[in-house]
Amino acid sequence: MRILFPLLSAAVLASACSDDPQPASSNSPGAARIESADARLVGLHEQALALRAREDYAAALVILDQLIQLEPNDLPLRFNRATVLAELGRSAEAMAIFDELLKQTPNDPQLFQNRASVLLDLGRAEEALIELDRAMQGAADAPTLRVLRADILTKLGRAQEALAELDRADQQFAAAPEAARRTRLAAQALLFRVEALEALGRAADGAGVLERLRNEFQSQPFFEKLMRERGRS
Repeated sequence: MRILFPLLSAAVLASACSDDPQPASSNSPGAARIESADARLVGLHEQALALRAREDYAAALVILDQLIQLEPNDLPLRFNRATVLAELGRSAEAMAIFDELLKQTPNDPQLFQNRASVLLDLGRAEEALIELDRAMQGAADAPTLRVLRADILTKLGRAQEALAELDRADQQFAAAPEAARRTRLAAQALLFRVEALEALGRAADGAGVLERLRNEFQSQPFFEKLMRERGRS
């Protein structure tokens, strides 16, 4: 399961649950806007953002491909395109772009976090943990990072540590606005807790958390897809 910074940059996550340390700077790959001054291109970019927000990744990619042809060196566009490729399951292509961007912006925590997510999707959990820890060194404490780290740790057989990460994320969710506690990320945190508990042989505890997940999130539009992604449909 991918936990990627969205097209609008990590700053958007902050608006929902105080996830992110700072808004992306204008020279960051994850900056909210493309670097072009052409209003038409900016408008197309906003259209791609809207499509991505609706999880219409294929349509978003069509627009981003068009923009890349016009602005091939635009860092945010390349970052955005890699993010959408990852959402489409084209992980190797996404990683190649992130690798190139890392050469130009070698200390960008957004790149480390997204690389970690894609590496995990590729089954390279140990490398993913290294990348995520690099992201956490360059960013303020964020539940997005904690939840992803828990997923990685469980896959590495370190479920007790995963639970500790989720406890920290829960503290951050508790301090966030109500809307932040109803997001897909909050649901992922509960589902990852179920998996960590099951990995520790605590199936009964996991069943209780799973019931809570269903009660709190079953009405949300992302719920069924989330469960399918984890083989629980």
